[in-house]
Amino acid sequence: IQVDVSGSINQNELDHYNGHMQRIVSQCNPERVHVLYVDTDVCKHEVFEQGEEVALTFYCGGGTDMEAGFTFLDKEGINPEVFVCLTDGYTDFSVANAPDYPVIWCISSDIKAPYGENISFSLEQA
Repeated sequence: IQVDVSGSINQNELDHYNGHMQRIVSQCNPERVHVLYVDTDVCKHEVFEQGEEVALTFYCGGGTDMEAGFTFLDKEGINPEVFVCLTDGYTDFSVANAPDYPVIWCISSDIKAPYGENISFSLEQA
C-alpha cells in the first residue's frame, strides 16, 4: 500500500487513508503488508506481518511522484499481488511506467489515472 505524503497532503487526508488501509487489511487479511510513504521518492518503508496492527504515521514530504513506488519495489525484488495507492491524484502518470501487477488508485479528487483501477472517495464527513 503506497501512501501519498507529498506537501499537498494534510493530517485529515492521512486519517482517511489510514481508515481505508485498515479496512483493506481487515477484509483481505494479507500475509504481509508493505507500506510505502512516497512524495517524489519512497521516504519510508514499513512492513507489517499478518495479525499486526497496521497504522499510518504522519510523514510529510515535498513534491509528488506516485509512480516512485514501482521503482522501489522493483529494486527491492518485491512483487506484490496488488498495489494500492492512496493519493489526491496530483501527480504525473505514464502508461509506460505501469507495472505488470494490478494497480488500484484510491483518489480523493476527480483525477483519473490512465491505467489500473480508479476508485474515487470524498474527504467530506457525512
